[in-house]
Amino acid sequence: MVSDNTTNPQTVTVEVLGGGSGSVSSAPTGISCPGTCSRQFGEGTLLQLTASPSAGNVFGGWGGDCAGTEGLVCEVSVTTALGVSATFEPSAVSASFDSAVDNPGLGWTTDGDADWLAQSEETFSGAEALQSGDINNGETSWAETVLTGPGNFSFSWKN
Repeated sequence: MVSDNTTNPQTVTVEVLGGGSGSVSSAPTGISCPGTCSRQFGEGTLLQLTASPSAGNVFGGWGGDCAGTEGLVCEVSVTTALGVSATFEPSAVSASFDSAVDNPGLGWTTDGDADWLAQSEETFSGAEALQSGDINNGETSWAETVLTGPGNFSFSWKN
């Protein structure tokens, strides 16, 4: 339950970081950053901060007094002044599927609960790579092709 106690006010400051764009709002209301990024909340207030990436961007994570929190929501109890950062990055879609697999002659099949995309922002080798969209427990995402004959094949998995 979110509450806003009015005794012994403490300052909560949010900073938006990264090369992307997004916003952070609070419950109880008062923070809507960028814009209003600092507000006083009463000591003992249970504060809920919610990160919202803009279209074409992803949420990179929380820092400061929300460091270690996973997901778009950080809940924190206001006991002293707090400093929180939220990082947003551009989505990593910037390569073609054919260039990501380094062989446009191969026929690829993809399926599952998430779309596959080609990206060049976060890769094992620094070159283009395929990337599955996010999946949850019990969901699947796969890509396959058939290779025949002599040659080399390499594969890396990043979880």
